[in-house]
Amino acid sequence: MLQYYHGSVAIRVNDSQYILKDNNNGEIYNIDNILEHKGKINYTTGVIDIQFVSADTVYSGITVDDTKNEANIALYRNLSTTEFTFDPTSLKVSEVQDLV
Repeated sequence: MLQYYHGSVAIRVNDSQYILKDNNNGEIYNIDNILEHKGKINYTTGVIDIQFVSADTVYSGITVDDTKNEANIALYRNLSTTEFTFDPTSLKVSEVQDLV
């Protein structure tokens, strides 16, 4: 059984007036056009690279929320596809978190 971890990051600016989210591939959306360009996040180091259009954009602080999602992935080899059956409950993760 393989375990797979995937993250989701939300950056809340000015008490959630703006919420910047990543796309789970290291890019941070610029939906409200408050960034100079699309931001980046390095999931390995945790470094977030964002540059605001104006320093006045941030007047009440920045909060970063991180949600790590876990999934169990079954890997089977050399099995007959005509005779193989499995118990679906064996693939359920023990704890599920909602994405922000």
